[in-house]
Amino acid sequence: MTSNSNRFSIVNGSGIGEQDQDANSALTELDKGLRSVKVGEQCEAIVRFPRLFERYPFPILINSACLKLGDVFRYGSNFLRVLIFKVMQQSQKHLDKILNIDEFVRRIYSVIHSNDPVARAMTLRTLGSIASVVAEKKDIHHSIRNSLDSHDAVELEAAIYASGRFAAQSKIFASNICPKIGDMIQGLATPVEIKLKLLIVFQQMHHDAQTTSMIRNLCIELLPSYSCWLFTVATLHTLTQLAADSIIDISEQVELLLKYLHEDPRQDVKFHALQDLMQLAEKGSHLWLPKHLEKVVEFALETPYLELKCKAIKVLVILSSSYAVDKFEISPDCKVLQLCEECIYHINAELASVSIEFLTYLAIYVYQEDVILEGIDLSQEVSSAIESLLLIISSGNGGSQSDDKALQRCLRCSVKLCEVNPDLCTQFVDTIGSLIGNCIDDCVIPICETLCALGNKRAGVMMYLQPELVNIITQYTKPSKLNNKKTQALVMMCTLLFQASVDYSRKGQESQLIMKAINSCDLWSAYRVARQATRYGHHEVAAQIFSLLCNRVSSEHFHFWLMSLWEISEAENCLQRCKTGTSFHESLSQAITHYSKAVSGLKAATSPLHSLLFQCEYIKLRSEVLQAHLQLLDSSSCIKTSPPPAIAAAVAIAARDELQKSGRVVTQLRKCAKEFRGLAEQYGVIYQSVFDADPKTLSNIQILQQSCLLSAQAIERLVQHNHGLSLSTGLTNEDILNIECTQQTLENQKILDACRRSSVYIREIGFQGDYRIIGRKEIDNLLRVSHELALVPLCLPRLFFQTLQSTSIKLAISPQPKVAGDPIYILNTAHLAIKVEGVVQHGTQPGLYRKVSKVTLFVSSVLQSRSIATSDIKVTQETSNSMTQTVTPHNDYFQAQFLLAFSVPGLHLVTVEATVIDETEAQWKTGPKMTLTIKSHDDNSNQKASRSTFGTRF
Repeated sequence: MTSNSNRFSIVNGSGIGEQDQDANSALTELDKGLRSVKVGEQCEAIVRFPRLFERYPFPILINSACLKLGDVFRYGSNFLRVLIFKVMQQSQKHLDKILNIDEFVRRIYSVIHSNDPVARAMTLRTLGSIASVVAEKKDIHHSIRNSLDSHDAVELEAAIYASGRFAAQSKIFASNICPKIGDMIQGLATPVEIKLKLLIVFQQMHHDAQTTSMIRNLCIELLPSYSCWLFTVATLHTLTQLAADSIIDISEQVELLLKYLHEDPRQDVKFHALQDLMQLAEKGSHLWLPKHLEKVVEFALETPYLELKCKAIKVLVILSSSYAVDKFEISPDCKVLQLCEECIYHINAELASVSIEFLTYLAIYVYQEDVILEGIDLSQEVSSAIESLLLIISSGNGGSQSDDKALQRCLRCSVKLCEVNPDLCTQFVDTIGSLIGNCIDDCVIPICETLCALGNKRAGVMMYLQPELVNIITQYTKPSKLNNKKTQALVMMCTLLFQASVDYSRKGQESQLIMKAINSCDLWSAYRVARQATRYGHHEVAAQIFSLLCNRVSSEHFHFWLMSLWEISEAENCLQRCKTGTSFHESLSQAITHYSKAVSGLKAATSPLHSLLFQCEYIKLRSEVLQAHLQLLDSSSCIKTSPPPAIAAAVAIAARDELQKSGRVVTQLRKCAKEFRGLAEQYGVIYQSVFDADPKTLSNIQILQQSCLLSAQAIERLVQHNHGLSLSTGLTNEDILNIECTQQTLENQKILDACRRSSVYIREIGFQGDYRIIGRKEIDNLLRVSHELALVPLCLPRLFFQTLQSTSIKLAISPQPKVAGDPIYILNTAHLAIKVEGVVQHGTQPGLYRKVSKVTLFVSSVLQSRSIATSDIKVTQETSNSMTQTVTPHNDYFQAQFLLAFSVPGLHLVTVEATVIDETEAQWKTGPKMTLTIKSHDDNSNQKASRSTFGTRF
């Protein structure tokens, strides 16, 4: 590793709170711990290896580290071997990066010949943990087979563990070991607990149909031979796992489980049979037959045990939420609806909630497929059942785990119904909203969360709940101090009040109420209320809260962050004052000033651990959009201050541009149109850079981009009519608002409505008849579009405050210069091979919105300066390189190689950039970007030698 000391040039390699060091320094430090004479230091070094692999997941480092661990395993104690076994278990996705796998296995496998059975057991377990890369090693297969005959219990259990791991990876091992395991299970000398563990090995043998069929027949033969319920449950579960993995036996396994469900009298067997049926329903619901569904429904109707009835209905819930829903027989007199009718109003909360969930999916299917049921409205039945159960739970004692789960399940059902049928939002808001003031404290938070979800589905549904919210918030603010639950509920109620406040005339009263509520909360809760206010466009309230908080934080970064939020809210308030008498020009000027201060504050709030790049670019673009509207306003005033000159007609004829008759205003307006189109392109760049953004944030960016395009289209319709834009061209909402969102959310409602109104106004912009000159009427129509788009309050998206998904790319480029900053020297007649290695790193919720499917690497080189010796020579070779390669990450690791030529002597700059492609083939320009400096030079000595040789020959 010494020769590669500078190889790992990592971008964003240091984690939060960790020492910033390169890969070799970290490995050297751990190697020092491995060589220590103190056992504690050795143990500490070993347990730190998984984190080392995560931070620097490159093959050369992982290979060196594993070889060192192999040496410790060979000569260390059994306790150190246990720790190394744990390291191998935690590093599964990095095992295929071990370059010298034979040497690593040799060091581990040497312990298998030890006289200590514990050492042999740890060797077997460690080999089993690395089975994915040594699955076809015959000597390991032989050792596992021999250890299965061991009389030592520890070694035998280790051999069983290794058998299961190797059987899952190797088809040959699975087919060879299957008869032996079958003999051991059938043998009388094998204890029952060992037989149960051996059955687990069978679960992994699903490589081919022949082996699966052989194991299935063996297990079915064993079922009547061993009547113990533990053995029956384990065998059925083994058959279920095999069927779920092989797919082909799902129907047959469902039949077997239903047989035991109806015929076996033992309640434990029935319970585990239902668990296996749930697994098969999730894995292959499309393979279930209608008769299978009928048997489950019959069992749920007949069983007297509530626990089994709940479990059976949960199986039906999984089936009804999948493609198997069309296999249910749904008619007014069917058993399915009879089961729902019996259970949705049951006294047991869990049974009632599960039945409501089942009926919800049936109602959704009936609504979407337009199934006609005479005299039955399933949506209303579900609504009544939800209202009844919510009333019982919210007014009861509460606190039990089953009641909490039942409440959550019912509330989720209401949201799902409203997603399919938005007309039900008002009904559910009235039903659930009436419970807030009368329910127990434990139910307030989930009820408020559901109301927030419903209020965000459809605009205006929370309006009628506003008086009730005002009363409840007033009651909550009476105590001097609130507990944590009431504080959290108060924050959510303020959010509901923001959603309900669609009438701006009542903003003053709400502002006073919310500020009074803020005084009863802690500072973090106050910040959350202000954050929600900015997300729904209530910047007047947000500005007051941020002004109170900005001087009550513990660091400068937080202070500048809150100051920037205050400036943003003040800027939006300046725009809203335009509606109360302030001139449009003055409002725009004041807002731009505040936004400039906000950008400065965001830059000051940036820290190495918290990059605010998106926030800075987003607010900067908002400021530039307002500047473009101000420029449009100033350009439009040219028609008053700069009338057309006397020679305007002659200029128009000479330029073949009839609109030049209008004078200077045409040129200025065309500059404005170009500016708006440039801003739209910048929004597109931001859109492609936020891979981790939630869908609503992406919709917000798209809408703002479309608003810029609308402004550009309005101007171009006026000043570029005779350049090919026909007056009859109509722009529909679908053409203008091509936004990737299936439904209108409350945050984006205002700007969407403004865009739709503007699209109508744009159709009115133009000229009447053949007289084409820009006048006051045309300018007024243009400014009306500008007013509509500029005065809409900016609703800050979720990504501005919170990132739920975190994805980053690390790159390592080789070769690297020995001294940082120095160039890499190469002959101009040679080619340089550049190897790019990378890893995809995830946060706590990987793949929440989108996943990394591929990574595209761009490598380009540009000649910076030529060598002095060749400065007077004409260059005929290509001075730049540009190459692209798309790779698919394997276990989040990828690599690619590029061969570049630097034929022109001089200094070249090589740039390596990565972009991400998600599962929908959309490209995201996430970076990172790295550079190398290459110095290409002539080999003058070789040239002189060749010339002298040439002279001697002739």
